[in-house]
Amino acid sequence: MSGRADPFGTAALREAALSAWAASPTRLREDANLEEDQYAGYYRDRVLVELAQNAADAAASAGAGGHLLLRLSSDDEGPMLLAANTGAPLGPDGVAALASMRASAKTSTDDGGRVRSVGRFGVGFAAVRAVSDDITIASTTGAVRFVLEEAAAAIAERAAHPGTHPGMAQTAVSRETQLPILRLPFAADAAPPAGFDTAVTLRLRDAGAARRVEGWLRALDDTLLLALPGLAAVTLEWPGQAPIRLDDVAGRWHLVTREGELPPEALADSRLEDRTRTRWRVTWALPRERGNDWPRVIHAPTATDEPTTMPALLVATLPVDPGRRRIAPGRATDAVVAAAGEAYGELARELVDRGATTAQLLDLVPLELPASDLDHRLRTAALEALGRADVLRDAHGGPVAPRHARTLAGAPGKDTDLLRALDVPGLVAVPATHLSQARALGVCVDHLSDVIEDLPTGREPTRWRELYDALAPHTEHAQVALAMLPVPVVGGAVRRSARGLVIAPSEAPGPDGEAPGPDGEADQAVAILDALEPFGLRVVHPDAVHPLLERLGATSADAVTLLRHDAVRDAIGAVDLDGDSPLRDEEAAPIIEAVLHLARACADEGFAGRGPSWLGALPLRAEDGSLLPACELTLPGSWAEHALTGLDVVETGCVRRWGAAALKLVGVREHLSVRTMPDVVAEEHPVVGDVALDGWEDYLVLLATRLGEGAYVGDLAVVEDLDAADEGVWPTLLQGIAQDPPARAALLEQVRAHSGPGLDTAPSYTAWWWRDALDGPFAVPGAQVPLLREAPDAVVGLDEAVLTALGGVRDLTGLDGGGWAGYLDALPEEGTVISRLEATMIWRALAAAAERGIGPDLPPERLPGLVRGTPRIGGVDELSLADEMWSQLEPAVLPAPRRAIELLEQSLQVTVLDLDVEVSPCPVGAEQEVPDVVHAAVVAGAWPPVWILDPELAVEGRPVPWWVDDGVPRATSVAGAARAIAYLGSAWGSRHVIEQLLGDPAVAADVLRDTVFD
Repeated sequence: MSGRADPFGTAALREAALSAWAASPTRLREDANLEEDQYAGYYRDRVLVELAQNAADAAASAGAGGHLLLRLSSDDEGPMLLAANTGAPLGPDGVAALASMRASAKTSTDDGGRVRSVGRFGVGFAAVRAVSDDITIASTTGAVRFVLEEAAAAIAERAAHPGTHPGMAQTAVSRETQLPILRLPFAADAAPPAGFDTAVTLRLRDAGAARRVEGWLRALDDTLLLALPGLAAVTLEWPGQAPIRLDDVAGRWHLVTREGELPPEALADSRLEDRTRTRWRVTWALPRERGNDWPRVIHAPTATDEPTTMPALLVATLPVDPGRRRIAPGRATDAVVAAAGEAYGELARELVDRGATTAQLLDLVPLELPASDLDHRLRTAALEALGRADVLRDAHGGPVAPRHARTLAGAPGKDTDLLRALDVPGLVAVPATHLSQARALGVCVDHLSDVIEDLPTGREPTRWRELYDALAPHTEHAQVALAMLPVPVVGGAVRRSARGLVIAPSEAPGPDGEAPGPDGEADQAVAILDALEPFGLRVVHPDAVHPLLERLGATSADAVTLLRHDAVRDAIGAVDLDGDSPLRDEEAAPIIEAVLHLARACADEGFAGRGPSWLGALPLRAEDGSLLPACELTLPGSWAEHALTGLDVVETGCVRRWGAAALKLVGVREHLSVRTMPDVVAEEHPVVGDVALDGWEDYLVLLATRLGEGAYVGDLAVVEDLDAADEGVWPTLLQGIAQDPPARAALLEQVRAHSGPGLDTAPSYTAWWWRDALDGPFAVPGAQVPLLREAPDAVVGLDEAVLTALGGVRDLTGLDGGGWAGYLDALPEEGTVISRLEATMIWRALAAAAERGIGPDLPPERLPGLVRGTPRIGGVDELSLADEMWSQLEPAVLPAPRRAIELLEQSLQVTVLDLDVEVSPCPVGAEQEVPDVVHAAVVAGAWPPVWILDPELAVEGRPVPWWVDDGVPRATSVAGAARAIAYLGSAWGSRHVIEQLLGDPAVAADVLRDTVFD
């Protein structure tokens, strides 16, 4: 080897290393361990990256884009890897750096201050030792070789020299093949392939090393060129594969690169040699096409083990630890991270300039959790820069920074026509799939209602119509959001909500189709709107009219709609017929004219029935010239004029001008009138306001009693003006109600609650009024009802359904609560003796009604009682409720079966006779057996086994024929025993059968034959 040229001074480098080891074998062990640490630890699996990095630095030193060839091949000696590159050739300083393994000969910047060198520690080349023990570096300036055999021979030779520390030989032997061969360079005869300036040839250790290298070659992609911008192209060759060329990386990736100078304070805590690296460089790369993936790690500039969730590849001059696997913490790292964040914002700007969509831009926002603290700080810096960058576009194409932008959630958020029509500053379209990314950048995601609420009102009506047109497709899912939509109205104001607004007709032809003239319908419509405007009638500006407004609550200005409008009610209410009105005649006249115009138009359109009840307060001229409410007037010559007393006749001229149909609409009477009372609620303390129905307040109290306080009845049809009819026309009036379908229904239909505490029913208002007017219940013609008066003359000839509704009953079981109250109130005066049959029928009917839950609406003052054995009418406070047994003690009782005692006490409010009494039987009473046939014949409760026959029996000193004493029947006779047993067994109706069985058990067969049919 001594004859070879040695342009790099390898002999001196070897001598320096060998001399150090000869003096201190520890140094040999340290260098060997260091080399092994590099290729087996820090730089494992980075052979190709380190070779490419050296090639990139050589190209950067030469100031031209480099070309790297990586070729895996084999010859007679085995597999080998060639790494040939263009660029600055190898020099003595480079060889010295390779042999030192502790210092790099590279500088970090070029003459222009741009970042040039990637390597920095001078130890990365040691990675090649992972696969090779024979390394040759051939350059146009010479060649150098690192070979394990020659290094071992040189160490053995020096160990044998006199004066060498004896430990050197022992250390070399113990290390075997793990020697620091990169400390011992040898001059070599070799040259790079044609077209290249330097070539590294690795004689691979074995087939396993070759397979590893082939795997690394297959894994190389664009990220190598992105990490090493000094390389313009990389050619990859291995057996069985056509050459692969990696180049033009900028054509496949969006790239943004920024460089700058680190301030001195950012380097204060860096390694000493790193403090000279004052320049930083950051590159963000994003593939132009989907599917071009990359390892999700930070590159500094080659791949590290630092994971990242950023959607773009970061290549940055971040400080790394000696192993180049992790980013070194410190101020320099913080400064580069901050610069990377700003560059990320610039990447977004360039993407927008190149036509990126909002979705593509928002794809730059990571959503998953940060992978590390460094990743979190990088994301924070990047998102902060993105939030400040004008990378979004509003509906008009203007730039908007995300932190100053807002968008709409749901379908409206991607409707650019809607956003353009809303014309809200900073409003951008964001796909629903990217709302989370938008929020991460500070975009305010609003609901449509929020934006509508913030809309300024100072825009032209035509622009409002454009907005309504854009909103129309969203009404189905945004009805609530549009509730407060601004709407311009005539007069220049803007109302928040379309509800209650009126849309005026665009044109209104005359009555015969002619164009409207000065007196045409169009002028009348304007006059109507003008008259009602002070009372809350708001008309949509004609330039803003849109079908959407009707779906949101605005109404077309047809006559029916306007006649029911609150503004008409308020206008009528402002006219005071007593002379205290703030509106004098000249002010009230337009209101009256407007309402009558609307009423006539409704009549012309075939509107049937009457308008709202408050129309009846409209002042009209009576025949005598006075002004009266319409509801107090009748049409001349009508049935109402003759039948309804207390009402005046409307002026004939008023009828000629407006027509009878229009006047009836506003409340002038002609025939029977059926009115619907809306949203009726049963109330114990009602506030009825101006409802002009006779007894309406009392009727609501009745409903509360029957249906429960607060029960909701809903709409209720009533016949009006019943109190205005003279009693002499009642027969005619009732015949009319019976024959007129709406009036008949208003009379007959029972009232039920739609919701509330009660499930009972109540009579209609019309039926309730007539029952009171006809003085309570009466017997249906042909029926015999005890103590009930005959039908009054006014109801003669009516059908039974109508008679029943008016209070007619065929028997006492047909009475309801109100009927019972009227019936009992009409009983004869106290002390009147009645027949036992009449009394018995009343007592039975009262008990049956109580068991059905029916009782008089008001507690009665008098009732039929059994007074000392005689049926007679008595005061309630004089009678006591008593059953079959207790009635033996009280001289004045209201007889009732034991099962109904408590129910009658509640419904009639009569005291129950129930005393703590003392029974005094005769001491010589004898027990008598109750035959089993009694139980067999009468199916009832538990029968006592015996009864006691007492010669004498008294309760509280009063003789009685029978009694039940502590569950034991006692009696002075068989008949009394039968009653006591029947009472105890709740079978009072079977007492006579029991008496037969007790007197003669032999008749049991005949009794049983008879009772099976009971």
